[in-house]
Amino acid sequence: MRKDITCSIVQDLLPSYIEHLTSEETDLLVTEHLETCGECRSIHEAMVEEVTEVEKAPKAELKFFRKIRKTKLIAAGISILLTLILTYVVYAMEFSYALDKTELALAVTEFTAPFKQPVEAYALETYSIGRDLFVSFKDRDQESINGIAQFVKGWNNRYRILRVQIRPSEYSSVVQHYPIESGKERYIAVSGYNLSEEIAQYGLDYSAYTMPGDLSDHRIRIPVKFDKENLQFLHVYEEDELLEIVRSSQEITIHNPRLTGSSFYDEEGNEITKNFRLAEEDIQQGGYGGGKAELFMLYVFMGIIAGFGVIMVRYFLTD
Repeated sequence: MRKDITCSIVQDLLPSYIEHLTSEETDLLVTEHLETCGECRSIHEAMVEEVTEVEKAPKAELKFFRKIRKTKLIAAGISILLTLILTYVVYAMEFSYALDKTELALAVTEFTAPFKQPVEAYALETYSIGRDLFVSFKDRDQESINGIAQFVKGWNNRYRILRVQIRPSEYSSVVQHYPIESGKERYIAVSGYNLSEEIAQYGLDYSAYTMPGDLSDHRIRIPVKFDKENLQFLHVYEEDELLEIVRSSQEITIHNPRLTGSSFYDEEGNEITKNFRLAEEDIQQGGYGGGKAELFMLYVFMGIIAGFGVIMVRYFLTD
């Protein structure tokens, strides 16, 4: 037999009843009482409404904070995207030249514009060592002025100029040598152009000494000869390899060999260098040298951009 419970007991149980904390037997008693008691039913409905309002407030607040979080994530994503775009734009502005002789010549012309004696470059030949690209060139207006430019390849498959060496030649047929470096290796770049049909071989002339002390009486000239394969070329030799050829060509020990010039030979092996010497008034005098561009400041600037991007991302992601 089920016992009736008083209103005061039901009203005391209502909070637990609403939160489903009472037993099944108690739930049944309270439910039956609410069906027959209007006063308790009104109190129950008021309490249920109050609990519902209390629950709604945290949900609305949570929704608001979720919206803020989503906005911050979007802002952080935009910051990352803008940082990447800006970094790429800066990088692409520096590494901007394609592997095209016209563009490479333009790069040399622009690079030498601040020089005391700039050149209007015409690209002759190219030679690659790893990521380094070497370009031989001559001046469009003064063909005896020539040089070599070193470029480096970027990850966008375009090139940035690093350094330029320029020299005048005293000969109408030109074979000019330049010391170059790629990584930690040292090379000799040899640029030839306007070569006469009479020339069968060209020589790289080394000056060395038969005795220590570098006295002029002990100085000898040692040409390292190469066949002329084309009227225009760019060859690159390892510096140590050439020195080994020089030393092995002599029966005696030589000292302090240095590359000093070039020479020309006909099919019989006779030296004909003097045949191509320019008149004194046509030889360009002094003022030429070279220049070097550093990548350091580019990477510093890119680092600043990346650092600013990191700061912005942390700002948006920090609560």
